[in-house]
Amino acid sequence: MCGRYANALGGQQLAESFSACDETGGVQPNFNVAPTASAPVIVIPPGQQPTPTPRLRLARWGLVPSWAKDAAIGNKMINARAETVATKPAFRAALRARRCLVPITGYYEWQRTEGARRAQPYLVRPVDNEPAALAGLYELWRPPTGGTLATFTIITTTAPAGLESLHPRSPVVLPPVAWSHWLDPVLADPAVLTSMLGPTPAGVLRAYPVDTQVGNVRNNGPHLLEPVTLADDVDGADSRAVHSGAVPIDHD
Repeated sequence: MCGRYANALGGQQLAESFSACDETGGVQPNFNVAPTASAPVIVIPPGQQPTPTPRLRLARWGLVPSWAKDAAIGNKMINARAETVATKPAFRAALRARRCLVPITGYYEWQRTEGARRAQPYLVRPVDNEPAALAGLYELWRPPTGGTLATFTIITTTAPAGLESLHPRSPVVLPPVAWSHWLDPVLADPAVLTSMLGPTPAGVLRAYPVDTQVGNVRNNGPHLLEPVTLADDVDGADSRAVHSGAVPIDHD
């Protein structure tokens, strides 16, 4: 799953990194993005052929299908499984026509080590520390009261080799060569699109423990990205020895 992530870049930096036009009004970095938060995504709106320009826009994390009667349904749709995204009613239309990139510095996973009183958060990020992009879908929901609410979900797949001990699933990290293909508004073949949603190759991502402060969404700042040394990590190496499945994330 992907239930919390970090984006260390502001609007201008994101626009430059993804060759996009910033329409966020100057969004600031967020080192502790949680579900229902407003966050930047990169989209190519339909009707921009033959020279489409990626746009950096804000959307709320938690996809609300166009047919939904209540926006609260988005709280349960922060993730979409790659294996079923082409067939699930909530996601299949967006897969064909409303795909996005979700820029991140890294994403967080929580694990409980044997004998520990609380879950230990880990940050998973590219080994080269470059900005990454997750495969996402977006929707435009029109509430009965009027207006439009932009929302998004992050697609997940099986975890990369070497990181499955953190969690059996992982967000789909698209390589830069696939960004434009994923956003291409002309591409609508579900088979082609889902073929892009495989696990990240081994060695592309690394994981290290970070401060438990990230468990509280009120905590924010670049210090959340800094590695910490675990009590049993005597040699200072990256410790990922976990003994149970994923632990629910504290959204308080």
